[in-house]
Amino acid sequence: MTAQTKQKACISCTTAKRRCNKTRPFCRRCADKGLDCRYPAPVKRAAAARSSPSEGSADIPGHVYYINAHVSSLSASAPPSKLWFMIPDTWNIENSWVRAPPIPISVYRTFVRRVQHWLLEWVHEGHCPFIHRQLYADGFFPSFMQDAFSAISIHQSCNDRNQDMIGRIIQDKADSLIKSEGIETGDSNLMPMPAPVLNTSQHLARVQALLVYQILRLFDKGVWQQTHAEEAMPILLSWCQQMWDSAILDSITTSQTVGSLSKDAGQQGSLGIGDPAPRLWRLWILSESIRRTWFVAMATISAYRTMKDGWCECHGGIMFTVRKGLWLATSSSQWETLCRTEDPLFLPCLGNRAMLESCNPTEVDEFCFSCFALIWGPEWAEGWSAAHGARTLAV
Repeated sequence: MTAQTKQKACISCTTAKRRCNKTRPFCRRCADKGLDCRYPAPVKRAAAARSSPSEGSADIPGHVYYINAHVSSLSASAPPSKLWFMIPDTWNIENSWVRAPPIPISVYRTFVRRVQHWLLEWVHEGHCPFIHRQLYADGFFPSFMQDAFSAISIHQSCNDRNQDMIGRIIQDKADSLIKSEGIETGDSNLMPMPAPVLNTSQHLARVQALLVYQILRLFDKGVWQQTHAEEAMPILLSWCQQMWDSAILDSITTSQTVGSLSKDAGQQGSLGIGDPAPRLWRLWILSESIRRTWFVAMATISAYRTMKDGWCECHGGIMFTVRKGLWLATSSSQWETLCRTEDPLFLPCLGNRAMLESCNPTEVDEFCFSCFALIWGPEWAEGWSAAHGARTLAV
């Protein structure tokens, strides 16, 4: 009883002079903001401190994680405080848009132009604000994602003389993806086998591939392209839901496994096997790519339906990482250093604007700035930038 009544606030809340509810392994404020939640070691009763899971600084061993492996393969690779982006509650979808104003068609058009530019950026630079440079850099690059990459290049050469041919090529690639359901079966001469269960990275890849075709077709001048793209909307929504469900399952598995191994580590001592930063970085890349891809897919569907029908249903809001340097980091050490020294700014896109407005717009990456400008309006984004003396992101 004495230890509980004298429990101190976590270091992060103490430094920020904010109220701490003192729950472990994360207090409520650190969990909401994605901060590294650590508690000061008590002066007395050192034995109790050594047995506390949240005080352990040792890395928890686990399997080597590859970007095309299931997320849970990293579930035992790091202390819970470093898995702020995998907390199960952070995968909840906010279904209330009461705080966000209606989105005008002109604002949707601006966002669509930006997303179209991001596809070209992926082709020219190998990455874009929702497809990370390392996502397909380790040998995992499905053929259907390669087809989507090629489709963007082909679409760039479209003119009045070849638009029907190019439209047919893109349509056939999209139909092939949908028919296969994003599952590569290998040699067709072999005996048919049951379709394998997709892991989370495979779910992400097929969603990104179909999303590319939707962006190319929904806003194309050809009516028949739009018609086929409309027919594929329910499939994209279904695949997005399956991708999100897979990520949620991974987050639950990760939370349970890390919690169990943290307890064992506190009882048995250090079991670390090396630097966990590369594995953490790759897990974050997959997690953040899922969040950003989901948002772009929902925004693309909403934009098209609003332009066509004048309204659309709300798909909800999610959390993603706002800090610019984290997405742009080119190495795990650079990413890990920034996570350790700066607030990742892991924020809900429909959260309290005061929290966002306290951030400098120069700290926010292009994707997040564009999303906030879409949700809260360009006038708000311009005012936010002006208040901090920053230049507004060009349209």
